[in-house]
Amino acid sequence: MPQPRKAVPLTIAALIWAGAVIIARAVHVAAKKPSGPAAPARWLTGALAVGSHFASFWAAHAARLALCLLFFAGVHACGRWALEGILEADRDAETEALRPLFSIALGLGLVGYLAFFMAAAGLSGRGWADAGFAMVSGLGAWNLRRFGKRPRIASFSWLLERRGILERGALLFLAAGLAYSFLGTTVPEVFYDALVYHLAVPQAYLASGRMVDLPYNHYSYLPLFVSMLYYWALAAGGMYAAKIFAFFLGLCLLAALVAGGRFFKDWGSGLVAAALFLGAPLVLLLFWECNSDGGAAFYLALSILSFAQWRRRGADARRWLYLSGLMGGLALASKYTTAIGVACLAFAAFVATSRAGLRRRLGTLMLYAALMMAPLLPWWVRNGVYAGNPFYPYLAGVLGGPNAESALLEGWRADARGGSPGFHPSAMAAKIWRDAMRGFEHPSYYDTGPAFVAFLPWTAWAVQETWGPFLAVYAASAYGLGLCATYVTRFLTPYLIPVCWLLAVGIVAAAATRAVALCLGTLLAASLFANLYQLSKVTLGTSGRGLAVAEGLMTPETYLSKQRNLYPQPSYGAWSYLRKYGLPKEGAILLIGDSRAFYSPAPTIAGAPYDPPPAFAWARASRDPEELWRKLREEGVSVVVSNGAELQRDYPAAYRDDRRSIAMISRTLKDHFKLVYQDRYAVVYLLRNPASSS
Repeated sequence: MPQPRKAVPLTIAALIWAGAVIIARAVHVAAKKPSGPAAPARWLTGALAVGSHFASFWAAHAARLALCLLFFAGVHACGRWALEGILEADRDAETEALRPLFSIALGLGLVGYLAFFMAAAGLSGRGWADAGFAMVSGLGAWNLRRFGKRPRIASFSWLLERRGILERGALLFLAAGLAYSFLGTTVPEVFYDALVYHLAVPQAYLASGRMVDLPYNHYSYLPLFVSMLYYWALAAGGMYAAKIFAFFLGLCLLAALVAGGRFFKDWGSGLVAAALFLGAPLVLLLFWECNSDGGAAFYLALSILSFAQWRRRGADARRWLYLSGLMGGLALASKYTTAIGVACLAFAAFVATSRAGLRRRLGTLMLYAALMMAPLLPWWVRNGVYAGNPFYPYLAGVLGGPNAESALLEGWRADARGGSPGFHPSAMAAKIWRDAMRGFEHPSYYDTGPAFVAFLPWTAWAVQETWGPFLAVYAASAYGLGLCATYVTRFLTPYLIPVCWLLAVGIVAAAATRAVALCLGTLLAASLFANLYQLSKVTLGTSGRGLAVAEGLMTPETYLSKQRNLYPQPSYGAWSYLRKYGLPKEGAILLIGDSRAFYSPAPTIAGAPYDPPPAFAWARASRDPEELWRKLREEGVSVVVSNGAELQRDYPAAYRDDRRSIAMISRTLKDHFKLVYQDRYAVVYLLRNPASSS
């Protein structure tokens, strides 16, 4: 394998430049005086206290952790058997290093679609879910026992070897970053997307015992493969178990980065790549949330690795190409935004087979594309049944969809674009530079700090391995096309992976002498730990206040209702009241002005942002309050929770100013409901005569 160029003068120049930028930034950040609970030192002082529920919470959390570990071990066993038929002939060291990751990925695919088909068949109730979880966990116990009898210490012996300065620094940061990230599993979920659909949709399936249509939540029609993995966690241990699941998915992603670094160069490069990726403020933040971005990035990373393995082994090893297609399909089923990265791989596959005849090239590409589409077919069929449009909310203007209003859908698409101007190279370059320069100063930014931007050009020049240009072109293409589609940096998280691999190999190669390695290690540590520190000031001051719940110093209701400010108008006080005083035995909750239905204690009808709010949609279709009342009875509404502040914040002006509908809704509530609870955020109305709704 070619050796990297010796470029010590260029390396020293890059070090001086990046060091100057970091010092300037550090002085700027240090000049800011932290205030209130945002200061980590002040927060840690208060966190030393322990409440009465501390021991019971951590005992339960340890049990949830053990259950999730058993489940993932069972997933590994299922995937290993599925993988045997694909890679039976490949027993070399490279394949053995990748095999556990692909086993887990395939196993997760199997249990995710098992949950989907159970819900479609009406078998997603808690009894069926508990039985399925127990079976997979039992298989996991057998798998761990088998692993204990035949330990494969050799596969992990590199961890026990003496590492260089960079590798040891990367291990130190990974340990610190993961320890900090694990705190996120103890905090009540507050991520907006999780409360609207990532957790709310599988919880609705679990509560109903079947797949249900949620016509006023267009997010529920997106492919939700990762959400169906949360279904198992919600059944077994509730919200905290789902957060542990999300954390485990993050661990799998970091393992894929380490394995990828080993595949492209060596284990040390893999450790540095994982540290660079975890060190991005946004990635650290994602470890605190139940999202689909980590799962999508995991599958896209494996798609890239299997594609690279196919290219390394030659055109005859097409099983790796087809495995790449399947992993890409699971990435798409996790999040549509990976379509750009998957499409770039398909184009690369077509170009790579240029020596074959056109018919064979087209046949290979069609099979590759078919495997990518296969994981999406169940979701498209479901959408066709419920929405009449397999691709809803996309193509709603052509194929239609439930309650599809073009103005609202255009607003959603504009929001998802996040102000992206389309193809505008200078604006894209300016955004990348600006985000990177402020990467360790604010968690809303995407890249990992100025040191890494300084080394990007150097890395492209220094790394001469044959895969280097492929990764560089792939990362530039996917990231560039992604910026044409959106400026929401979270959506571009998967495309940071090839950048981290490329940077890691270049940085490790630059550490030719101990002095340069020490300088590089110092720069990387300064940037990465600055990211961690700056993020901690934000998360410990907002979401991190939820650690007081784990310590027994605060109830979940108090934290969710009063102590956090990311979404300033929560309805959790209403949910707490309804849980405490009970609900009618039958009926649904109608939520007006909010879409965060995950914490609801009963089936809830709610409209997501950029969807027609159901109460207004019904009022507009009614001639008078009595007709609206008949619609409420038809839908089985027995409780109404109104959140006026969220109505003003989320609803378009066409609804906020719709005085006729507001008057009709108010009259119906006055005639048939009674006010039973009110706080500064929400109002609860209970049906006066439940028998009249039947």
